[in-house]
Order: sequence, then C-alpha cells, then structure tokens
Amino acid sequence: MHSTHAILFLSTPHDGTNLAELLNRILAVSVFNHSSKQYVSELKHNSPALQDINEQFRNLVDGLHIFSFFETQETSIGPRKMMVLERNSSILGYPSEVSKPLNADHHNVCKFTSQQDPNYVSVRNALKYVLPRIRRLEQPSPHSDTETERIDIDKVVNLLAVSSVPEDDLEDLHSVWMPGSCNWILSQTVFQSWLEDESSRSRILWVYGLPGCGKSVLSSFVVRYLQDKGHSCQYFFFSFGDYLKRTINLLLRSLAYQIATVVSEFCAQLGKLEDDNIRLENAEGRTIWQKVFKSRLSNIQLQRPIYWVIDALDECEAPEKLMGLLSSIDSFRCPLRVMLVSRRTQGLSLAYQRLQGSLQVDHLNIGDVQEDLESYAAQEIAYVRGGPEIKARINKAICEKANGNFLWVHLVIKEIMQCHTEAGIEEALHEIPPDLEPLYERMEKSLRTSLRSADKDLSQRILTWTACAQRALTLEELAEALKPEHNVLDLQITISQVCGEFIVVDSKGRIGMVHESAREYLVKNSGLDHSVIPRVAHQNLLLKCITHLSKAARGTRIERSVTQPFVQYAATFWPSHLHQSSTSQDHTILLALHQFFQSTHVLIWIQLLATIDHLRTLIHASQSVTSYLREKAKVDVQMNPTSRPLLAMELLKLWAVDLVKVVGKFGVQLVKYPKAVQTLVPALSPSSAIIHQQFVRTKAVKPMTVSGLSCQRWNECLSKFSVDRRRWPLGIVCKNTFFAIMTSDGTVKLYDAVTHQPSGEMAHGGWVYSFKFSASSEQCVTSSFDTTKIWDVVSGRLTHSITNPVKAGPLDVAFSDDESAVIWCSDDGLVRQWSFKAARATEPTEPGWQSLEVNVAMPEVEVGNRKNNKRVAFNTDSTHMAVVRRGSPLAVYDIPNKELLGLCVRNSDRNKSRPGLHHDIGPICWNAVTGHVLGLYVDGCVFKWYPSPTDSDSQELQTMATSIECSQGGTLFATSDMHGLLKIWDFHRFVIIYQLSCHYSSSGLAFSPDDRRIYACRGSFCEIWEPKALVRLAETDEEASETSNSA
Repeated sequence: MHSTHAILFLSTPHDGTNLAELLNRILAVSVFNHSSKQYVSELKHNSPALQDINEQFRNLVDGLHIFSFFETQETSIGPRKMMVLERNSSILGYPSEVSKPLNADHHNVCKFTSQQDPNYVSVRNALKYVLPRIRRLEQPSPHSDTETERIDIDKVVNLLAVSSVPEDDLEDLHSVWMPGSCNWILSQTVFQSWLEDESSRSRILWVYGLPGCGKSVLSSFVVRYLQDKGHSCQYFFFSFGDYLKRTINLLLRSLAYQIATVVSEFCAQLGKLEDDNIRLENAEGRTIWQKVFKSRLSNIQLQRPIYWVIDALDECEAPEKLMGLLSSIDSFRCPLRVMLVSRRTQGLSLAYQRLQGSLQVDHLNIGDVQEDLESYAAQEIAYVRGGPEIKARINKAICEKANGNFLWVHLVIKEIMQCHTEAGIEEALHEIPPDLEPLYERMEKSLRTSLRSADKDLSQRILTWTACAQRALTLEELAEALKPEHNVLDLQITISQVCGEFIVVDSKGRIGMVHESAREYLVKNSGLDHSVIPRVAHQNLLLKCITHLSKAARGTRIERSVTQPFVQYAATFWPSHLHQSSTSQDHTILLALHQFFQSTHVLIWIQLLATIDHLRTLIHASQSVTSYLREKAKVDVQMNPTSRPLLAMELLKLWAVDLVKVVGKFGVQLVKYPKAVQTLVPALSPSSAIIHQQFVRTKAVKPMTVSGLSCQRWNECLSKFSVDRRRWPLGIVCKNTFFAIMTSDGTVKLYDAVTHQPSGEMAHGGWVYSFKFSASSEQCVTSSFDTTKIWDVVSGRLTHSITNPVKAGPLDVAFSDDESAVIWCSDDGLVRQWSFKAARATEPTEPGWQSLEVNVAMPEVEVGNRKNNKRVAFNTDSTHMAVVRRGSPLAVYDIPNKELLGLCVRNSDRNKSRPGLHHDIGPICWNAVTGHVLGLYVDGCVFKWYPSPTDSDSQELQTMATSIECSQGGTLFATSDMHGLLKIWDFHRFVIIYQLSCHYSSSGLAFSPDDRRIYACRGSFCEIWEPKALVRLAETDEEASETSNSA
C-alpha cells in the first residue's frame, strides 16, 4: 500500500446488495444448469466476508484519497427495473472520503459517451485533483521527505478544521459549463493584465454583473483555466443559504488549506502553529488573516503569483470587512492575484473605491454574453421534444428575450419541457415574461394552480425550511424536520415535483434555493400562496426544533441522539430562530418554551451541547429568551392581566438567568463530564434556582443530597476561581472572546470569556510593569525592567523580545493605532517606539527603540530631574499620553504633534504657585469613548478631565478609592477601596449605581466589552460579577438603540 495514494470506486458494493440472493436463485433454476456461487453469496448485504474486508481496509486508508461514485438510475433486469446498488452500499463513510453521483445505471456506470459526458467529467476531475498531489509526494524535496509532508498536512487539517477543497461546489458549477463558452473573458485586456502581470505586486480584479448572468459558472471556468495552465489557484464560493459558507472564517480556512497543499514552506509553518495546540475553527476572520496570511504567507517569497477566485462576494456576511483585510496584500512578498465576483452593490462599490488607495484594483463588467447564451440555449433545447424547426423557433424566441440572463433561460426551458404540443410551446413562449421577477411570479402561480391540496402544505414547508434555515440542510435532516406531518418516501423527487424550479439539491444531498434572488422574491412578496414571511417562518421552525429535541430526549441515549439527523441542528439553532420569530399576542411560542423548560428535556439539551462542546449556545439562548420576553411584555400590555401567562413568563425568566449561571459556575466541568448536568449541577445549584427547584425538590432526576451550601439563591457573582495560590493576580484585561490576568511572576493567563476555562498563557518572567493587547486582540505586549516582549495571543508564542534602555524603568506600553509599532514610555521622561517594519528589515536581529522626541519637560512645574515621572497612561489609539509626576498637576501630551496638550490643576491647588505643592495623583485611565482622563488623588477623590490647552478645570467626586477603571462603553466606571468596597458609577452624572463589599481590596478591575460584567482580582482569586443593575442598563441601551434604528 505504500505506493498507493488514491482509490476511485465506481459503484462498488462495499456493503453488499439485496439482489445477491435473487441472482443465486436465478442461477439455480437456469436452463443452462448453473448452480449458485459462493462469491455471489458473499455479496449479500452485511455478509461476514464483506464486513471482514471493510474492517481490514479501514486500517489501510490513512493518507489515501478516496472517491466513491454511486449510480442513480435503475438497471433493467429482465422485464423489470430496479436499483442494483443503493447509495449507502456504495459509500464507505470514512471522514476523508468524497462521494459523487453518476447519472447512470449499474451497466453503464463506467461507460462514457464522450469527453463531454458529465459522468466522464466527474471522474476526470477526481483524477485531476489527485494526480498533482501524487506527483508532489513522489518528488524529492530538499527540505522534507514524503512522510514529513504528510505529517504537516495532518497538522494543517487539525489547525484549520478543513480537510478538503470545495471541489463539490466547483464541479456542480462547472458541470453546466459548455465547451467554448466563457472564452470571451480571456480576450479582455484587463483580465490579461491581471493574469500575465510579471511584476511582484499584488492585484485585485472585480468582475461584476446582474443576477443570473452566469457569474458563478464564469468563476468555475476561470478556476479550471488557471489550473490547466499550471497556475497555483485557490477558490471559494460564498452561499447565503449556508451560514458557514457566508463567513469570512471558512473562506480563509479553506484558502489556507488549499495553499498548504501546494506550498510546502507554508504548510510547514502552519504545522508549527498547530504544535502550539492552536485551533482556528471558531476564530474570528481577522485573527485567521493575521496569524495565517499576514504573519506567515506574506513572508514567503514565491517566483510565481498565487491566484484566488472568490465567487458571490455579495452573499458574504461582511464583504466590506473582507475588503479591509485584502487591503494589506500589497505588502506580501508573494504576489497575490485576487479575482472577486459578485453583483454590483453600492456598498461594494464604495469598498472597492477605498481599496484603490492601497493597491491596484481593476473592474470588469460582464456585459455582452449573447454568443455564450445562444450556445447554452441550443444545448438545453436539444432535450426538448420536437423537430429541428420548432427547436429553432424556440431558440430564437428565448435568445431574443433573455437579455444575457442564463438563469432565466434555464427556468424558461424547464417550463417549456412541460409542454406536450407545439401550440402549448408557442403559448408558453408568448406568455413567459422577459425578466426574472415576473418569471418567479409565473413559477409560483404554476405551483399554486397545479399542486393538489394535500401537497400544498408540504411545498410550503419545504420552501420555508430552505429559505430560512441557518445552514443548508441535507435531505436526511429535512426529511426528519418534515415529520410527522409528512413522511416523504423519496424527498429528492418530491422536491422537484412540489417546489418546481425554486429549489435545487446538490451532489452531496444539500438543499438550497435555485438563486438568492428567488429567496428574495418569496420573502418580499407577502401576498403569494408560497410567500415566506420571515418572522412567522422562524416561529414555525423554532417550534419544530423544540418538538424534535423533546422527542429525541425521550428514551434515547445522548450518544445516539447526537448522531441522529436534525438533532444537532435543532439543539444549536433554535435560539437563532427564536431571536427572529414573531412576538404576537398569540402564546404558542411561550407555551412551547414553557413546556420544554419545565421538563427534563432541558437537561438533555444542555448535556448534548456539552457533549459537542457548544455551551456558547446556552448564552445565546439566554439572550434570545430574554429579548423575546421583553418584546412579548410590550405586546401583551394591552391584554387583560388575567389572560396573560405570567407563570410561564416567570419560569422562562428564571431559566434565562440559570443558563448563564450554569455556564459560568459549571462550564469547565460540564465539558469534561456532560452527564453531571443530570445530577451534580441541579444539586449544587442554590435552592432557589429554578434548576434546583425543578429537578431536586421534585426528585425529577436521580436524587442527591448536598449539605453545607452557603447560598440559597444565585448571587451576582457569576464565577469565582483561584488564579494561582503561589502567583497573585496584579491586573486584568477583558476582550471580546477572552480575558487575561497578569500574575506576580510575570505570566499572562488567558481564559475563555464564556466558559471561563483556561485557554493559554504567556510567561514573560520577572515583575511585569505593564501589559496591553492590540485592538484586534491578536497581539500582547509585556514590559519588565529589562525587556519588552511581544506575543502571539492565539498560539501564546513569543514573537519578539526587545532589550529596554539601561536605567529606564517602564511606566506604560501600548500598540500604535494601526498595530505597526509598540509605544513605550519610561521613568526618564522619554517616549520611544519599536517598529514591526524595522524588525522585518533587520531580521534575524531585533531593532532597538527609536525616540519619538516628545518633549515632556515642563520647567515651570518640574521638581528634581526627569525621573520624577510616576505614572503614565496611553489613550486607546496611543495618540495621547497622560503623565503623573510627584507634586505636579496631571499633564497630557499630543504624541504625533510632540507637544503638551494641557494641564489638569486641582481646584484646591490653583493658588499654589510653587512646584511640588500640588496634590499627588494615584491611578489614572482613559475613557475610550469621550476622551476624558479619569483618575484618583491620593486622598481617594475621583476626578475626570477633558484634555484641553485652554481648560484645566476638572470635575471631582469625594470617595475613598484606591483603584479605578472606566468601562469600554464609556458610560460607567468602577472604584475599589482598601476595605474591599467595590462601587460602580455613572460616568456622566457621577452618581453611584451599584456597590458590593468583600473582604479584600481589588488588585485589578475590568469591564466586559458589553458593560454587563465587572471583573475583579482579589487576593489569589478572580471574581466575575454580573449585577442586575448593569444588565438592566445594557438592556435599556439596547432598547433605545433599537427604537432609534426603527425611527
């Protein structure tokens, strides 16, 4: 097997066939005196011989490319037709296996009529995919042998959670391409320039056109053309109907995998990243771009360009964000040629205009494609019944009306093929409208008039699921979702019959709309029989998900439930459907949720999510339930109070709290022991918690008694854990997906923001005076007396170590706004900069600090020498710096302009003319939103001041605080005193809104990005509080924002 790299199976009976016994019977009664054969008996379904072969083969497939092709047509056997091999028997079911359908029966599955035969094209494409990879493996490499390359690829798969290229999407689109079509683009000057540019610069080509003009087929043609020319080409097809295929995350992971299979140096670098136990499946798109492309691919020098073809950019969830990422490719050492294909929208036009300022961007409009369209129409019309004369008239009529729209031609010919007479064809040609939307109207009318009453509900349900599902459902999942109302015998055939041309099924059995414009038509036209009203549709989908989860929870082991079709979808996405559902006076949703949450089904659901490590869904569910209850209360305000289901609303309100508490208190343990939610979690929860009341007091689960619990109800402390008894926490920073704690031995410990699980650490070593994260959260800088170190947050890897100037103690450190440099201020009064660009230019040695020449000397207030600096704080974008000196007023400097911006003089110090007599200042911080400086005088008085050269007045607040921190939203700040009293204040009004008392003072404070939580380091512990006062404020702000947006 060491010489075998790939296997293509063509309708191979891996699991046997039920026709084997029939064949032996025929042989036994044959007039030719045949007898039954042993080898035929061994082809029976699940025969011991086949099971033994499959088990042996399973141990040999590691590293093999496996393609399994299966037949889709019945085979003539005597006077009857039947399926010789079902799809399930032709597929092994291995994770890396690629399964493909062939439009043939068992006799003709390996017989091809021509090189244009779609079956031949499918098999040929599989061979084209594996042959280059086999050649690379067999060619000796000066850097690594074959085994090493295989190991690196395995690491890349683990890192990116991608194990194959989107070959299915490419084949599905290229299968409708006709030889000779799309060649027009090869003669376009702008395309030739993009393709043949011999310079080392990167370029972008934007190809745009109207809906249905063949953009995706053109993309597949360009991909195949580039591959045939021997270019390194990676590609991706966005799809709005699948929530994964519309994300930047999957795009970047797929492109990275494709590059890794052809660029060994890049593959090796990603392998090293995986060695640090990094996984990028759930990472933000910007993080993947920074860690994979900007930090690694950009530094690899290649002789030839890398080509990317990205289709349907307008169906991406955030196309403008992707444009922002691509703006940096001009600095890549390897030239990138990116072709982006989409409709032309105003937002994309503006994004491309912004791109033109940083790199070369060319435009190409898909205009006159009449020749291709006529060829396509002629090919499709060849299958229409009738003679050459009628076909010619059809071709002419269609091409005159098509207006360059291939989708329109496809749909029109599908309708004509339903006609039985020439008169019917002529009538159809006369009545068919020339645009897509009127054509959709005609298609919907045809469904309305042709469907039997029993099929109308089935048609509506299928259209609703396809248009509103959060990702593309498979045939098996949709079949489960339609039960018990509709037990469909053959769903694929049923879809074509009851949904017409609105829905298509791809080669992997995934269901989608024929085009995004078809979904838009059904959604925006609410008066149709088959219209899809989103809020009502999501309500129906939510109820089906809840019902299916409840059914799966009854009498089924959780391990088996996870693998059942539709269960994972229902468990993961019902909160999304709730969030988008209607909140009418009808109580259907409310009662369904009430029934679900008051049963043991809710525990099975939590256990299932813990089993698949998806506890974040509980947080999403809590937010969706809370939002639903808030909107429901507004709707029900006009109702008679006696008719309101107040008990149901109260139960859901309590569960919304418990879902968050369960993740915060028990998340780490639940991921390790999911079954604990059935016994330990309810028992260990406070007695007033709804999870305890339902499942412990009522003995609804296995009884367990726990004594010694001090809390009778959930307190507002969401979580409390020991950081390290030997290493005390000194500071804390909270970002979107994680929070970080600096300990006394110079270690930055990272924790997941949802589950509070440790997620990594960065050990600087020694006492660290300051640590900061970049705005993108991708880098961290730590500074001790001797060195400043820069870290990769995702991997925890040290990327740069910079020696600090002699006898200069660090006061604060930060990243520049564009993350191109580190800004550092020391107690000698100098501000210095370290540049990443300079570091790349001086590799392998590190560059030193460069002075920014900011003049911090103030003779009129200076006491002693410049070492008098006590504290420094950079603002969010590192353009301003607040400086505290002993006995001097607060000073703020404008760093870019290298000048003093202003002084903050305390009211009681205004008559003090001599330096050194001003009140000393303690901790200071910035309000990132308003631009104020917030700080403490040493007597505990809080002050805020807006830096200005003409205004030195500040607002003061008398309290006895020792530490202070401003919220990221700019509306709150928190103080803590030496007795452990933590207070949260309204920033604008300077009034207290919440306080709590603890035994220890805080060594670090931080707010969550949404201002709902406060993080405090006390002693050796970290506490995470979610006060109701903060939650109410956040919800009030959200309601105000929603009201403003509505207005």
